[in-house]
Amino acid sequence: MAQHMLIRYSRWVFTIAAASALTVVAQAAPPATTLSESGYGKLRFGMTLAQAEQALGDKLIAGEGESPNTRCYQVHPKSNPVQYSLMIKKGRVARMTIHDAASDIRSSRGIGLGDLDSKVRQQYGTTLIDEEHEYRGPRGRYLTWWNPNGTHGLRYETGFDGHVFKIHAGDKSITLIEACS
Repeated sequence: MAQHMLIRYSRWVFTIAAASALTVVAQAAPPATTLSESGYGKLRFGMTLAQAEQALGDKLIAGEGESPNTRCYQVHPKSNPVQYSLMIKKGRVARMTIHDAASDIRSSRGIGLGDLDSKVRQQYGTTLIDEEHEYRGPRGRYLTWWNPNGTHGLRYETGFDGHVFKIHAGDKSITLIEACS
């Protein structure tokens, strides 16, 4: 009888311990979708607009004052037009820009809007290109990282206070300052 109770008690302790371990693992898991130089979730840079809509599971619509053309224009998801935008160049997704302060999208290095430039510098080290911001002067920065072959990267824009306020990912178009120019 005592041995039977000990076995039941051991199973109960093991069950509690296993459940606790799973909770810790679940809390430590990274976000399911992150922004990288390759894309966002199932979205990949270089996809057509139709492929991007399928990958994102959302209709993409042209931004205000934008008209779809064969050269370059901006689109955003119909369901959440302020969270991010995509640049379409020559019919393909060239860039994604995160610009909504409430966005929970983070880069593959764990950087999101509102993070300090020091976190960006820490994550990328000497591979980061640091340039003065075109409109914010020396207190604003463009912090750009390129993949090893230099074709795709991430660019973080920081403001006067040193906080990231935009993140661009994609091909060389991440360096364009005013949308398509």
